[in-house]
Amino acid sequence: MSAIQKEVRLQPSKTVEITISPDNKKIVKKCIAKNIVYGVFPIVGNSMTCNDERSIPDGSQVLAYELEIDFNKHFESIWHLLPLNEPILIMGTNRAGVKFFVCKTIIFINAVSGYVYLKSYNPDPAYNGGGLAFSSIESILKVIQIIK
Repeated sequence: MSAIQKEVRLQPSKTVEITISPDNKKIVKKCIAKNIVYGVFPIVGNSMTCNDERSIPDGSQVLAYELEIDFNKHFESIWHLLPLNEPILIMGTNRAGVKFFVCKTIIFINAVSGYVYLKSYNPDPAYNGGGLAFSSIESILKVIQIIK
């Protein structure tokens, strides 16, 4: 059982009717066949809001699926599996033991120090990204569709 399966209810909280592309339907079918977590997740906040087609504004929902990465393995053996410059959902626990779930992009991976560097789409300096210790990441979901 993955980290996200332990944290979220395995039954949907509600049914949301959406239209998805044939390519995304194939991804969802693969997720079902392989028992990979997927679903529609809410976006809260403006960090991923920008003035182009990438924008994921506050109140949007995203269709995403969990990447098949074992975060219990050493960072050196799996860092190359992390998606760069793509919207993702990251679930983890901070140093204080508080769970977090954020939508960001990974822009740089420091395999030596074990950190990933995150970026928001919003150009406002208040939304500058920062470093995140790989050890704090429990799961990553790849965003495949934005539902506005």
